Amino acid sequence: MKPFCYVDKVTGYVYEAAPKYTFGLDLGQVKDYTALCVLERHGEGDTAIYHARHLQRFALGTPYPAIVVSVAEMLRQPYPLEGEGKVSD
Repeated sequence: MKPFCYVDKVTGYVYEAAPKYTFGLDLGQVKDYTALCVLERHGEGDTAIYHARHLQRFALGTPYPAIVVSVAEMLRQPYPLEGEGKVSD
């Protein structure tokens, strides 16, 4: 076994390195939904494998401050975030 391995608790796959996480947030306007996505990436480049670990659509009319609170709570979850980005639109 390699010096460091990561076993995916959902799929059971064994990866040689810890996953990287990216959070995406699309802020909707009055008539659009706001969406939040958490992607988990294993590997690099064309051979990378992605898993969508969280998808959330906020109710229409959710105030931006409430979305901020919800996203802040999500970012406090035990995702290993080092070295990855958070993307918002």
